[in-house]
Amino acid sequence: MRSVVWIAFLVGGTACDPAHAQPSPGPAPAPPPARAPAPAVVIPTELSAAPMWIGRTFHTGMIARQHTHETQILRRHGVLALLTIELRVAQSQMFEIGTWKAQPVTTYVGTSKQTAKVVTLDLTNMADATDRISMQCRTTTIAAAPPTAVRRATIPDHVEECGDEGRWQPRTTKRMTVLRCADDDSTSDDAPDLAFAPSPGIEWLYVNDDCLQGGGWRQVPADRSIVTKVRPGKKP
Repeated sequence: MRSVVWIAFLVGGTACDPAHAQPSPGPAPAPPPARAPAPAVVIPTELSAAPMWIGRTFHTGMIARQHTHETQILRRHGVLALLTIELRVAQSQMFEIGTWKAQPVTTYVGTSKQTAKVVTLDLTNMADATDRISMQCRTTTIAAAPPTAVRRATIPDHVEECGDEGRWQPRTTKRMTVLRCADDDSTSDDAPDLAFAPSPGIEWLYVNDDCLQGGGWRQVPADRSIVTKVRPGKKP
């Protein structure tokens, strides 16, 4: 009679060994906390239609790989304040500014309290309640160059020396009434602070052309366009 032999195959030698049993998976990690939504706010018509005070910053230069242009629009009505921030960026293309690309607009709402010449703004991002701005502004005047003024080097080309902040060409300036503000969270060394002027506004231009690195305030064109010509010559 033929005998039958049963052979058991153990995969990995641990199938029947409790000591080598695979541990059960632990609980899934908790997802990161969601961004705190800001309370629903309805912007009053009187506030959204209030006069615009505009401050702009324009960072550019032949050394810059990315050019940035930011427009901050401040509206105030009574004790209410509305601030919108519009950012555009462009990449360098053969030492020239490429196509501007608009970024999402950020909107802040809050309060505006004025005591004499000091205005205190407390604002909250409408899309993120954890993003807040608190700053004090003072009514003053600033000397601003014409809208088409450019930054000119003050050190001759044949002198091998850096550290030139440049000057305006033409030199003529106009004193503008502004709200000059100090942002508690500001970390930029290029712009001394924020400033808002009645529409069309005021702009801080900063040019980085290697040895020429400096900026200053200039007026904004009536149509609020971006003047990309920032140095003497043909190139913008």
